[in-house]
Amino acid sequence: MIYQQLFAQVKEPETVRAGLIGCGNFGTAIVTQAQFTPRLELRVVADTNIEAAKEAFRLTGVEDDDITVCDTAGQALWAMEAGKWIIVEDAMNLMSLPL
Repeated sequence: MIYQQLFAQVKEPETVRAGLIGCGNFGTAIVTQAQFTPRLELRVVADTNIEAAKEAFRLTGVEDDDITVCDTAGQALWAMEAGKWIIVEDAMNLMSLPL
């Protein structure tokens, strides 16, 4: 994956926090690759298929207890601060998060 545009906006050694919309085949590949991409933190995904989003996280080794499904942006923000891996069904909830 090419992440230069993301990293150009943030000076080293800061980490880029990103969210992802859609955990189909391509989205799942991004979730799993992000875990091996220095300076990229991708712990928030939006998908109407909650099970597909959970499976994307599981493929990276995340335990179910560390995955939180959130209905609101407020819940997602709390979960981010708690270090959880977050799934939201409505992608609009990502728009107000610090990503």
